[in-house]
Amino acid sequence: MGFGRSTALLQASLSDGSVSLSHPGPLGLWLRQGSAHITSFKEAEGKTMCMEGFRCVSRIGRFGKNHHGEVDPAAGKAVPDPLVPEYEWNCPGEGQVWKSDEFVHGTHGDQCNVEKYPHDCLCISRGSSDAVTNLLEGEERVHGWFDIQPITPGGLIEKHELTVIPHYQMRDLPPGTHVEDVHSSLGHVVTLPREEWIEKYHEMAPKIQKALDTLKKELDTEFKEKVQDKPFVCGEATWPDDHPALTPPESQAAKSRIRRFQLLSSDCAMIRDNAARLIPEFEDEQFFGAAPGVKLNCNKVKGTQRCQQLNCYRSSDDALFRAHLWEFKKQIDQCRPEKDVPTIEAEEELGAAALVNAKKAALPLGMATLSEPKLWGRHRRRCERQRVECFL
Repeated sequence: MGFGRSTALLQASLSDGSVSLSHPGPLGLWLRQGSAHITSFKEAEGKTMCMEGFRCVSRIGRFGKNHHGEVDPAAGKAVPDPLVPEYEWNCPGEGQVWKSDEFVHGTHGDQCNVEKYPHDCLCISRGSSDAVTNLLEGEERVHGWFDIQPITPGGLIEKHELTVIPHYQMRDLPPGTHVEDVHSSLGHVVTLPREEWIEKYHEMAPKIQKALDTLKKELDTEFKEKVQDKPFVCGEATWPDDHPALTPPESQAAKSRIRRFQLLSSDCAMIRDNAARLIPEFEDEQFFGAAPGVKLNCNKVKGTQRCQQLNCYRSSDDALFRAHLWEFKKQIDQCRPEKDVPTIEAEEELGAAALVNAKKAALPLGMATLSEPKLWGRHRRRCERQRVECFL
C-alpha cells in the first residue's frame, strides 16, 4: 500500500473521530510508536469548571474505573448497565487526562456528552449531610444525597442520590530524598484510586518509615546534646560568658527538621489508617525495607524483619520523645518566634498604625497631628470637656 493511500485512510479515520493503530505499513508503525497516547482527534465543544466546594465525578458505566492518568475512551464499553448511578472521583478533562475540578464536553469517548447524557459527568459537593459509607473487601462506596452544580450558567443547584467511589492520598517521596537535609524535597501528595494506591503503598511505605526513623534519630540526638538541661539554647547573648548551644542557622535548620517530622508523621498516620481499610488481607499489608540490609523501626511481624504496619511515632511508647520534641520547639520558638500568624497584640498595633496613617492622609495641609496614643487620649478628653470637635 502506497503512502498516498495510507494518508487517505488516515483522513477517512479522522473524519469519524477514530484512528486505526493496526495498520501494517510504515504509517501504522508510526501511529503505534509515536502516537500511542492519542485517544481523541476531536476538539472539545466546551468545558465545565467545578465551583469552590465541589469536585468532579464521572459515571463508571460510561468511563469504567480507575479515573487517573490518561482517559481510555473504550474503558466503559464492557460495563453491563451504563445507567447505574455509580460514580468515581475525577472526570475527563483537557488533554485527555482525568481532572478533579473540570470536565470537557463532546461526543467522543473521552469527553462528556452533556447533550445526550447530562449526568455522565457532574460537579458534586465535597461532603454530604445524608450519606453512608460502605466498605466491603477493601472497596469503599459512599451512598447519599449530594448537591449538584448546574451545567448551564444561571441554573439552580439540585440534589441527587448517588454512589461515589473515592480516591486516597499518599505522599510521593522522590528518589534519593535526604530528609535530614532541610533543602531536600519532600515530594508532593498524590491522589489515587484504590488499586493504584495499594501498589504505591508498597513502594512508599518503606521510604516514609526510613525518613521518619532518620528524622527521629537526628532530633532525639540534637535535643539531648544541645537542648536538654542547657541554660542557654539559642538567641542573643546577654552576658559575656553566655554561649548559645545553637547558632541562628542551626536553630532554623532544627525548626525545619521538626516541621518535616510533624508533616511526615501526619502523612504516615493517614497512610496507615487507609492501608488497614483498603487492604483486606492482613499479610498483604506487610512490606520490607527500603533497600537490602536497611532495618526499619516499624511494627514488625513477630520473629521476622517484615513490617506489618508503619510506626508513626504517635503511640504511648513515644510519649517521652514527643515531650522532648515539644520542649525542643518551645526553646527554639523563644529565640525565633513563628511569624506565620500575627498575635492579637500585633494586629491591634498594625490596625492602630493604619488608622493613624489614614487620618493623617485625610487632614488638611498644615493641621497638626497627635500620633502617640497617650497624647491623643488626653487631647480627646480635653476636647470633650470643652465641647469642641477634635481632629487627629
